Amino acid sequence: MVGTATSPITFTSNASSPTAGAWDGIIFYAKTLSTSNMSYCIVDYAGATSTEGAVNFKGCSINYTYNIIRNCDSYGIMLDGTAGFKSFSSNTISAVDHLISISTLHIPDLGINNLMTAATGKGIKIFGDANYATAVIWNKQPADFYIMESISLDGPITLQAGTNFKFDGVGYFDIGYYANTTFIAPGTAQSPITFTSSSASPIAGSWEGLTFYGKTLSNTAPTYCNINYSGSNSAYAIEVYASMSVNNCNVNNCLNATHPSVYRGTAVLTGTGNNFTWFKI
Repeated sequence: MVGTATSPITFTSNASSPTAGAWDGIIFYAKTLSTSNMSYCIVDYAGATSTEGAVNFKGCSINYTYNIIRNCDSYGIMLDGTAGFKSFSSNTISAVDHLISISTLHIPDLGINNLMTAATGKGIKIFGDANYATAVIWNKQPADFYIMESISLDGPITLQAGTNFKFDGVGYFDIGYYANTTFIAPGTAQSPITFTSSSASPIAGSWEGLTFYGKTLSNTAPTYCNINYSGSNSAYAIEVYASMSVNNCNVNNCLNATHPSVYRGTAVLTGTGNNFTWFKI
């Protein structure tokens, strides 16, 4: 399915006056070949089923570029845990629910130059653990990432400056528990990386926090990161079991205001410019 910029392929409702959710959408199943392309297509007025998206991927990965999803009454794009993209760039998505629902393992598939218009409290929903065998980059997207469960992250991972992660009451990141992990989070003063609550009116303890376990490698170095409204379930904003460097990071409104950032065992913490002090337990 390959249109052009001047002659796109359009999938829409046959109603004379269509409204959002006038039809279901498109599904790519597991027998779809990885050489498949969807490019310069418009998907309009889809999303009749709340548990599906305007475009759905189940057990397959294709090239998905220069497409438009609009007037969607559910998710924009939904992928199951085994689905991803061979390429994903220059797409435009708007929806009333999350723009994309994608497994954590396939976040690196999301490329650049995308335009996303999210409803309030919605963005890119990620789910499932990820253990990367090779170095990956999570590209900054024009929408926030939403985490609604505990997620374990392992392997060499680099985030991009300005990325926002929003966690609900049971959401958190466990880092470096199963395999050697480098978690590079190079925010800047102008574009920090933010880990915060997904609540519209967050309070201290709205989500748990970040835990760096013993397989976290010493070249891990969060820089200019903000950790806000954490500390639920007696957790800490940052809990560290391995030596690492943390620089110019801020912990704000943690429920454990006395000791929001702790380290254990033989971990050695270095770094400057943080608005907190480490506490050994």
